[in-house]
Amino acid sequence: MENKANTSAAGRAPDPVLIDLGRQKSKKVKQLRKGDGPLVDDLHAVIDELRENGTIDAGAQPVIVVVERKRKRKRKDWPFGG
Repeated sequence: MENKANTSAAGRAPDPVLIDLGRQKSKKVKQLRKGDGPLVDDLHAVIDELRENGTIDAGAQPVIVVVERKRKRKRKDWPFGG
């Protein structure tokens, strides 16, 4: 997991915090959308860590999550072609 946080100049809204979970299986992405699964646990852990470090305020709500769905493997009709 990769965390990116930037502070902006005074008087402006803080830059968003991006949490990149990398490539994940479709099943895990579907569970994340429903609010279940291991990716939700990972998100909570990262958010708690960011709050402890002071990167985000305790009451901060907006979070942008970037997840790339892993492609399914195409099966080849081995040994007859491909």
